[in-house]
Amino acid sequence: VTECPAVHYLYCSSNALTSLDVTECPALTYLDCYLNALTESAVDAVLVALVAGSVEAGNCGLSGNAAPSATGLAAITTLQGRDWDCYAGGQLESLSIIEEDPLTVYVGGTLNPKVTATFDDDSTLGAALYLDWSSNHPEYATVSSEGTVTGISEGEVIITASHGAIFDTATVTVSAAP
Repeated sequence: VTECPAVHYLYCSSNALTSLDVTECPALTYLDCYLNALTESAVDAVLVALVAGSVEAGNCGLSGNAAPSATGLAAITTLQGRDWDCYAGGQLESLSIIEEDPLTVYVGGTLNPKVTATFDDDSTLGAALYLDWSSNHPEYATVSSEGTVTGISEGEVIITASHGAIFDTATVTVSAAP
């Protein structure tokens, strides 16, 4: 990111980033950079840059990357003293597709299941957009890369949301439109 003095929100999750320079973003108040491949030094650099900024309250989500070193941990302590919520270094532990009532979609209709990712640093994230999706019976329902289920024909499918080796499944019933 280059010269972004007015940027308040930066969303860059699940992009396989190995580095991120936010030194020219002094107004950044919300950084959503979960599930990338940031190295320890990259995580530290982001945290130190946020400390150098002038924002007194914010949110920094870096879980799913390398853990920060002592330098990064000191920056987190400083940010927390300025009313920041910081999540860094937590590794993905589990995914949960939230089955509100039974998951049902009509033929020709769509459904957007909610998913929660839980990290070992106790942070959580609504993660539908950050995952790989599949359907075991695409003749009944397909699932887009964003997690949208589209009913094709009546039947029952198992959808899978995954990130690497971590996954969850849910059953979706496709019914005739009323």
